[in-house]
Amino acid sequence: MVRGRRATAADPDAPAPAPAPIARRRNARGVAGPTSALTSFLREHGIQPTRPLEYGYTARTADGGEAGGDTAGPSHVEGHPSPGVDDHGGAYTDRNTQSGPVEAGQAPIASSSKRKGIEKGEEKVLEDVDSDELDDEDFVPAAKRAKVSAATSRAVSSEALSSASNTGLRGIGEFMPCGECSQRFTVLLAEDCIYETSPDQAECRAPAKSQKKDSRNKVISYEERKGAAKLAEMCIKLIGKYIENVEALGSIGSMNMDKVCRIISKGRRLYVTPTVIQELRDRRFLPFHRTPETATLFYSGTREDLAMFDCTNLTPDSFITLAALCPNLRSLRLDMCGRIDTDTMGKWGSVFEHLNRLELEGPFLVRVNGWIKFMEGMSDKLTGFLITQSPRFNLDCLTAMVKNCPNLQELRMSQFGLICDEWLPIISQLRNLVSVDLSSPGQHSLTDDPVIALLEKIGGNLETLNLSKHTALTDRVLIEGIAKFCPRIRHLTMHNMPDYTFKRQEDEQADSEPKGITNDGMAKFFQTWKAEGHKGLVSADFHGNYVCEGEALAALIDHSGPVLESLNISAWGHISPDVLLELGKKCKNLRSLDLGWCRELTDFGMKEILEGCDNLKSVKVWGCNQLTDAVPRKKGCKVIGIETHTI
Repeated sequence: MVRGRRATAADPDAPAPAPAPIARRRNARGVAGPTSALTSFLREHGIQPTRPLEYGYTARTADGGEAGGDTAGPSHVEGHPSPGVDDHGGAYTDRNTQSGPVEAGQAPIASSSKRKGIEKGEEKVLEDVDSDELDDEDFVPAAKRAKVSAATSRAVSSEALSSASNTGLRGIGEFMPCGECSQRFTVLLAEDCIYETSPDQAECRAPAKSQKKDSRNKVISYEERKGAAKLAEMCIKLIGKYIENVEALGSIGSMNMDKVCRIISKGRRLYVTPTVIQELRDRRFLPFHRTPETATLFYSGTREDLAMFDCTNLTPDSFITLAALCPNLRSLRLDMCGRIDTDTMGKWGSVFEHLNRLELEGPFLVRVNGWIKFMEGMSDKLTGFLITQSPRFNLDCLTAMVKNCPNLQELRMSQFGLICDEWLPIISQLRNLVSVDLSSPGQHSLTDDPVIALLEKIGGNLETLNLSKHTALTDRVLIEGIAKFCPRIRHLTMHNMPDYTFKRQEDEQADSEPKGITNDGMAKFFQTWKAEGHKGLVSADFHGNYVCEGEALAALIDHSGPVLESLNISAWGHISPDVLLELGKKCKNLRSLDLGWCRELTDFGMKEILEGCDNLKSVKVWGCNQLTDAVPRKKGCKVIGIETHTI
């Protein structure tokens, strides 16, 4: 096929080409008009229109004949441009030109600056306005040309779709099955591309943007692991994947059962319907119904400990079934158990004869009479009562708990909406407490004096204390309460405790007492504790206390460094690099570390921490913007949250 001329780099010794004559447009009567200098210049460099002529003249060959789709010949003759290509006096524009030749039979589309049409209610016909066309004997009206072009396009489209139907392919915008995964996808390729592909080779293509978004959602962590996975771990994952097809777990041990339960809880596949047991129907524990069940795989009459980590799909009847099928339970933990109701708690008090530890997350439907009935049924055998998020638990429930369960050793009342200072004198009657969690109050924060009075009575045996998010507490609780009355504490959690109250400068008074935990108060607290001979903290969580800085961290390391195993100081204030290096020098037993939003942490500082802490398993560095992809790695330790991985 003959192609148009294209300007190329010529031999430097060759003579320069003669200047092109002034191009003129000619019609059938030989009338010619001048073209612009820009048109001639672009033509000499091989720049031609990009689209075929749809409205306007038909391209003519050198001998004066029409160059159609089946006629070979040059797309233009030098000095005689194809009609309809010029814009404003024959000039080429960036909208209708490109570098390179054009095949014979093609001509550029008419200029968009000289078009007119019918706008309202009728088909809009674009027409090139040129006085030369009025004298052309072969001129065809634009409306007629548009109708012919539309009919031709419909015929070609129908023929292509008919051919695609015979071969199993579909047109653009239609659905067809993928040749590899058999999933339906929308055809997005051009017809001449998709029709060259057989149905078996056609593939569904997901947008690249969604793939990029999915990759950003993945959290990248550095961890060097050596060797193959353990056979037990592989079997546990396989069981969790096909848990619906498992009839019984057998004797795999309570630890492995907890691992399987965690795996299926991530996919929210823990559900149960009581098996049709005649004994249960006679005792009227359950109604008669049947659905798929996986939770019953973890039930056994001989089990003493049971932990289920996502009870969203369990109904109140399912919780009663649990009590009937596991009568010998001594410890029960249920997370996301929001469907436990008042009747269930009342029946548990009479069914569980050996239960001594109960841990629930989210039993917000249980009312006051349900809690009281449960406490009366448990009596003095209950030693652990750990509840998170119970907005209906009030002072009457607390009084019944202290009266009927005097032997409590573990007490958690986290996210209780009604907790206040009036509760603390009643709690102080439980003298055997070793673990207390009163974090995240709902309406009112506890204050210094009642908390100090509580610690004075129960602090002698305390090993774990959590007073997080009580923003009304000050440094007095640390120095006058914990440091003075709690010599055995090894696990301390007091996060998000700065003074968040907004104060205008004109409202501040010189003698007003500050609220919240301060940097100087934290530093003095650990210095006082060390002077009194405290052995140090095993775990410390003070994240969110943005007023604490390097002085507080230095005092903490100096006091608890040799025995510290878990430390969370995320979102602290300014901490100098020298203080961060002390973590690697003095905290040799660290296993978990969170340094989020510590702007002074660098790759060198991370290297010193990883080399100094031999037992370190996890380091979180969210917001540490000085870390790079060159952050050091360590076998068996994850470094999570490097910013460059999420950009």
